[in-house]
Amino acid sequence: MELMEGLLSRRSVRQYTDQKVAAADITDIVKAGMYAPSARNQQVWEFVVITDKDKLTQFGSGLPTAPMAKTAAFAVAVCADLDRAASPEYWEQDCAAAMEKMLLACHAKGLGAVWIGMHPHEEREDVVKKVCAVPEKIKVHSLMLAGYPEKAAAQAQRFHQEYIHQNEWKD
Repeated sequence: MELMEGLLSRRSVRQYTDQKVAAADITDIVKAGMYAPSARNQQVWEFVVITDKDKLTQFGSGLPTAPMAKTAAFAVAVCADLDRAASPEYWEQDCAAAMEKMLLACHAKGLGAVWIGMHPHEEREDVVKKVCAVPEKIKVHSLMLAGYPEKAAAQAQRFHQEYIHQNEWKD
């Protein structure tokens, strides 16, 4: 698929088949996340890959925004170690960029994925920390759930010329 086609056709997918995803594909997806830009190239992210069905089920039961975790083939928790942050005020943006790259990598591999926000909801972060034994000092930014889509996502029209302002804001 061409890059622009992939950028414009990626959608959140919340229903998955029971087909397993190859470990090499999961590694490629996380690798894509690691190639995201980060403030001052600090790369404070850490990634927890979850393929254990019991842990995925715990996410589905413990996270009100992620019941679909129970059927996902895998998940990736995007975390940050602020002890490595040269510019700690940008860790959220860095993790978001990594997440977006992973979502696009899933799409390129024919997988469906959805971004589940964790931070700044401590109760959500705590679920991931407990299930995955994430150290207390680590921030949990988000969770990506992924697998082979049960059905193709519908194409959406999201381009709105009226939201573009040239040189200055004009109503």
